[in-house]
Amino acid sequence: MKLKIAVPTLVVLAVSLTGFYLKDTGWKTVSAYFSPSSEDPVPTVRAQARAYTLQVGADGELTGLEMKQVQVPRIPRGSLKIAWLEKEGTIVDAGAPIVRFDNSDALLNLQQNRNTVASYGSRINKSREDGLSQEEVYRIDRNAAELDLNYSERQIRQDEEIFSRWEIEESIMSAALAKYKKGNIERRSTLSRSLSDADLKILDIESKKAETEAKMAEETLSSLEVASPASGVVLYKRIGWGRLVEVGTEVWPGMTLMEIADLNKFQGKLNVIESDIAGVDPGKKVGVELSAFPGSRVTGTVTKVATAAQQFNRDDPRKYFVCDVVLDVPSDMMQRLKPGMKIKGEIEIGKRDKSIVLPKSAVIKKGSEFVVFVKKGDKYLERKVKILDGDYAFYLVEGVNGSEEVCLQHPFEKQKLRLPDFSAPTPATQGRRFTVVFG
Repeated sequence: MKLKIAVPTLVVLAVSLTGFYLKDTGWKTVSAYFSPSSEDPVPTVRAQARAYTLQVGADGELTGLEMKQVQVPRIPRGSLKIAWLEKEGTIVDAGAPIVRFDNSDALLNLQQNRNTVASYGSRINKSREDGLSQEEVYRIDRNAAELDLNYSERQIRQDEEIFSRWEIEESIMSAALAKYKKGNIERRSTLSRSLSDADLKILDIESKKAETEAKMAEETLSSLEVASPASGVVLYKRIGWGRLVEVGTEVWPGMTLMEIADLNKFQGKLNVIESDIAGVDPGKKVGVELSAFPGSRVTGTVTKVATAAQQFNRDDPRKYFVCDVVLDVPSDMMQRLKPGMKIKGEIEIGKRDKSIVLPKSAVIKKGSEFVVFVKKGDKYLERKVKILDGDYAFYLVEGVNGSEEVCLQHPFEKQKLRLPDFSAPTPATQGRRFTVVFG
C-alpha cells in the first residue's frame, strides 16, 4: 500500500523539478513563437515626410483645335454695322484688330448728348440767377411792407374823444392790411424759392441723364474695334438664314461673328469615372499621353466638367463625367494631331507637403481604428494613426513622425506579406482610384 502511494508522489516530484529547471527555456520557446526571430525578421520601412501629388487617371480622345469665339461688343443699346473685317482664312496674331464697326451713329449720339449737357448747364445757371434776382425783389418788397406796417401801427387812432369812430376803424384796418401784405410777400418769397429749387433739381437730373448718355456713347466708340483673342486662323460664322458676315451687315450685341482657331492649343475630352470626380474642377492641370505617339506627353488645363454622369456602354454599369481639356501642343506636333486620337490623361487634384505615405500592409485595422507598429530598438510599439487619403497601394497617414521605422506587417502574428487587392476599395479611401506621385 505504501509503495502505491510513493510511486505517484515521486512522479509528481520529478515533473515539478523538471519544470523548475526548464522554466526559462520553455518561456523563451513560447515567446519566440509570438515574436520575430532572427531567421524570420519583421520587414520595416523608414517613414519619410515627403511632398506628393494626387492624380486621377482618365481615358479620352482629341476633339480638335481650340476655337475662340469673337462676338459683337455688348454696347448699351442698339445695333452695329460692320465697317471692316479681316478676310476668312487669314492667320492673325493675338491682339491684332479683326473687326471694325461703323462709328457714325455713335459719334452723332455723342455730340448730341454733349450739346444737351452744355444746354442744361446754361439753363441751370440761368435758373439759379433768376432765383437770386427774384429773391432780391422779394427782399425789397418785404422791407417796404415792414416799413408800411410799422407806420400803420403808429398811426392807429385810439382816443375816441379826439378822433371819430370812422378814423379809428380806418387806422386799425390800415394796420391789418399792411400786416397781411407783409405776410403775403413772405409766403410768395418762400413759394418762389421752393419752385426755383425744384426747377434746379429737375434740370440737374436731366443734365446727369445727358452726361450718362454721353458716357455710354463714348463706351460704344471705344468698343467699335475688336481684337483677336488668340493667334490663329480666322473662320467666319454663319448668322441668320445661313448668311456669312460681310461689310455692311447689321449685327446685334452678343452675336458670334467669327472664330479664331488657336494653332497652339488642341482640345480633348477625358472621361473620369464617377467615384474619382471629387476634386476635378475647371482650372486643374492635366498631363496627357498620346497613344498614337508613344513617349510623347503634353500638358493642359481642365476647362469644363460635365454636370451629370453618363453611362457609355450598356454592358458596363459604371458612369463617367466628361471633362473638356485644352492642351498646349508644340508646333511641330500640331500638324500630326487628328480629332479622334486616343489619349490617356492624369488630372492633378491635390498636393501635400511633408506628408507620411505608408504601404497599405503597414496599416492594420483594429476595430474601428487603424494602427501601425513602430520599431524602437528591439521593441515594437503600437500607435494609432489617422488615414487622410490613399490610393491603390498607399495610405497617407497622420500620427507617424519622419525617420521612424514602421513595420510592414504585424510583428506579433505569423503572416505573409500579400499584394494589395487593387480592385477592392477600402472604407478608408471610399473607393478612390488615383495615383500618388512623389517628388
